[in-house]
Amino acid sequence: MSDLDLTTLRLFIGVCDSRSITRTAEKERIDASAITRRIHKLEIEAGKSLIKRIRNGVEPTPEGLQLCELSRELLRDAARLSETMALFKDSGSGRLSIATTSHAVAGLLPQDLGQFMQLPDAQGLTLAVQELTSSEVVQAVRDGRCAMGIYWDNVETSGLQTLPYYVDQFCCVVCADHPLAQKASVSYAEVTEFRIIGMRTTRQAEAYVSRTGAINGPLARFIAEMPTHEAAIRLSAANLGVFITSMEVAKSYLDCWKVAAIPLTGLFPLHFRMVFADMAALPLSAQRLIKHLSASHPSLRSSMERAPAMAVNGAD
Repeated sequence: MSDLDLTTLRLFIGVCDSRSITRTAEKERIDASAITRRIHKLEIEAGKSLIKRIRNGVEPTPEGLQLCELSRELLRDAARLSETMALFKDSGSGRLSIATTSHAVAGLLPQDLGQFMQLPDAQGLTLAVQELTSSEVVQAVRDGRCAMGIYWDNVETSGLQTLPYYVDQFCCVVCADHPLAQKASVSYAEVTEFRIIGMRTTRQAEAYVSRTGAINGPLARFIAEMPTHEAAIRLSAANLGVFITSMEVAKSYLDCWKVAAIPLTGLFPLHFRMVFADMAALPLSAQRLIKHLSASHPSLRSSMERAPAMAVNGAD
């Protein structure tokens, strides 16, 4: 078989996904006939038909579906190779892809990345941070789409390497006039007596916490689901409901609005970890960043294992 053409494979995947040569051609801004010729060459190489005409377009044959999935893997590997080679250049410059949870990116990660990017080790480096759920973070690293990830350690990571980053705790954010605002700590059952503001990951987190036995009372009554932590906290400040998040996220907004952050008792600490395929095989910049993050919050990791902190109030 001749050398594989990555552009042809990318176009073939586009046709399989869209079920249309015409739509793929419009999206890629090339002639439909050029895509047809490329796919025809693939079919000659494979000795099989890879797509078939249907009433409203095309669809892949069984052999086409298999080639499509294998092509996705090859393109992911090619992207990872390209990124790694760029990072090796000039002792670590280039583009580094990081997958992270919303709690980490709204909490301590930005300040830690900012400190790292000012170091000589980061000269010429560009960071590409993608916000995902913990399970999606681990899968992105496993697939090679990201060099490293930050995740909440409630997901399985077999075959990958991990290191601790920092430890946080659950809290609820309420407006200064809320009945819970003056409490030093509250239980989850107390919180569920009020309306809850959530995010797309809130129900997943609640389900996980419930399975561990940490929640014995009724589940939350959600009044709104917001796309970001900031939007959810702004609704809490307007006294629409209670927002459950992590303490480090809440602290970032206490000075902006009149809200209080109260620790939730009876729940386990939130352990955030870094995940990667193999430290020794990582680009130099990624290795340096992991070491920087690992050393960023040793005191926070140890202190959060002790008794919960007092309520933090930003109403003043």
